[in-house]
Order: sequence, then C-alpha cells, then structure tokens
Amino acid sequence: LVKPVKRAQLAQALAGLNGQTPAAALAAPAVVSDSTHSARILLVEDNDDNRMLIKAYLRNEPYEIVEAENGEQAVAHFQAGAFDVVLMDVQMPVMDGYAATRAIRAWEVAMQRLPTPVIALTANAVKEDMERSLAAGCDDHLTKPIKKRVLLDALRERLARAA
Repeated sequence: LVKPVKRAQLAQALAGLNGQTPAAALAAPAVVSDSTHSARILLVEDNDDNRMLIKAYLRNEPYEIVEAENGEQAVAHFQAGAFDVVLMDVQMPVMDGYAATRAIRAWEVAMQRLPTPVIALTANAVKEDMERSLAAGCDDHLTKPIKKRVLLDALRERLARAA
C-alpha cells in the first residue's frame, strides 16, 4: 500500500491476508508488519522554495527526507546517518555541491563504504557543467527547474540500481 492509505484499501488488503471480508478485517484486530522500505534521501539545497518544491514532489512517495542548506551540513548529515540517495544542489554558500560530493566520496572510501548515489541539481544545463558534476563524483545531473516526473524517474532508477 502507498500512503496515504484509504480505509477501504486497508480493509481490502487486510481481508486478503486473513481470508476475511473487508468489514471483518477492519473490525478484527490485526498485526501488520511494515515490510516496505522507505528510502532515506539527503536533500541538499540552499533555496527554501526549491526545497519546498522537491518535498512537495516527494510527498506521496515512500521516502524519508533529511534536509541540509549547504554542503558543510550535507557532509555532516551524511557522516552521521545512512542515506540511499543524495540530491545535491551544486551552487551553495559555505561549501558548494561539488566540494561536498568530493568530501562524501572521500569519506566513503576512508570508511570502506559503497558509494551512495548522488544526483546533482543545477540550473546549468551545458555539457561542461554536467562533466564537472560527474568529475566531482555525482552519478547524475538534473537541471532546474526540475520537473516532477524527471525527479521521480531519476530517484527510482538510482534506487533500483543500488538495491
């Protein structure tokens, strides 16, 4: 089931598990284990509006989002917790996304961890910018303003590869 779950959908799913009618499934207590995996995403973006837009795009998806407003915060969050993918703005104050991605990659090597997918987010769409993102260690390069379908497809693709 995908959140938000409607009462009728839940009843139908529970009924199928227990061989009951949907009404009986809602009336009877049931133990349901949550076996769905909610991917953890580190969203690194200095612009409040862009963060809000991306969170709105991902609102109904099974993702947990941790936010960072600059590259320095991103590296600290990354080192403190496990993430399935990083959405990295490349132009930020304090530490830009290129430097943050290089720091994340160096830390992964030092800790002998497999690389976490990093998707660069930038308004720059020229070939040199894409090459610069990839050279810094990013796996993908998406241009802003980002479209919902493009973001969702990129996340699903990266998460499927990592699984």
